Amino acid sequence: MKYLLSALFALIATAYAFADAPKPTLPEDGATVDIRPAVQRVYKSPEERNWDGDYRPGKLKEKNDQDCSQPTPVEFKWEPATAKGANYTLQISTSPEFPANDLIEIATGDQTTATATNFNIGTAYYWRVRAEAQTGDNSYAVCHSPTWSFKTSDYLPRWYDLPNLSNVRDAGGWKTADGKKKVKMGMVYRGGEFDQHSDLTPESKKYLLETMGIRVDLDLRGPSEWNNVEDYSSPLGGEVAWKNFRIGGYDGIFDDRNKELFRDMFKLLAKRESYPIYIHCMAGADRTGTTLVALKSVLGCSDGDLAMDYEFTSFSKYGDRHIGEGSAYGKMCEKLKEYEGETVAQRFVSYLKSTGVTEEELQSIRDLLLEDVE
Repeated sequence: MKYLLSALFALIATAYAFADAPKPTLPEDGATVDIRPAVQRVYKSPEERNWDGDYRPGKLKEKNDQDCSQPTPVEFKWEPATAKGANYTLQISTSPEFPANDLIEIATGDQTTATATNFNIGTAYYWRVRAEAQTGDNSYAVCHSPTWSFKTSDYLPRWYDLPNLSNVRDAGGWKTADGKKKVKMGMVYRGGEFDQHSDLTPESKKYLLETMGIRVDLDLRGPSEWNNVEDYSSPLGGEVAWKNFRIGGYDGIFDDRNKELFRDMFKLLAKRESYPIYIHCMAGADRTGTTLVALKSVLGCSDGDLAMDYEFTSFSKYGDRHIGEGSAYGKMCEKLKEYEGETVAQRFVSYLKSTGVTEEELQSIRDLLLEDVE
């Protein structure tokens, strides 16, 4: 009886405190929300435009000198509860049950708006608002809004908004040229460096370690780029393995020194314990871009997708990268014609084999990083 009375009093207190619960208004229930960087929405792929047209990333970004490599946050709005002094918490989950292990909570005080970012692409989310109001000296009433849902757009790539870092994105999601498989997400990340020209914040470090689960920091820079510090290690901490391959980029990869480096790097990429991995140079653009073109060539991505993913670096703070005539990318592709194959991807695989990477190692990379298209 005591517990029944307590529950009854709680219900009465809640009803007294909240004549009406908060009501969601935005995003609309069942809406699809475009989370691409705004400038990417008017971008046209190399296959949709002329090679040096006005719709390549660098041309689009000339009108905006900001770093445009972050996803667009999702904006949430709701009508307030009819309760004096109500405080709100936005709750977001991929489950309508809002389990504790799959729950984002954002306290907003008495404000009825909030923004959230770093959502998965092409994913359904559920959201509601928790309202709390004091009903006595030491008692509070709680109610929830109705649950609404939204789905994020499935445009690639998946960008990340990590404070003080630029050009961070998941290398996964891209389909193979035959459309039968796609690159797994959550395995390979690419972006700019963590130090020197960037400043790794505790918030970003925590996200990289706990949410992305980075195990290997694959650093393509040379010693001068970390100020020749002796015993340099990953800024992510001692639990993350720091692997350094001081490669060149573009048509600089064809000399004997770079061939050895590419051979050793792809032997590392063939090992399960290397993942999840974060690949970077200074900007995550040139050396990183070359490495990702090579890796996605192994995985069987189309030449158009290789070029498009490379160009997306232009949305970052590190300047224009394009594939037009006379570009560094174009010169690399021209040099690759010396290797067997009909496409850039096929020729890059031939190049890697010429360095000493074995077919077994290439297949191991495919087994680790590819999955069937649903």
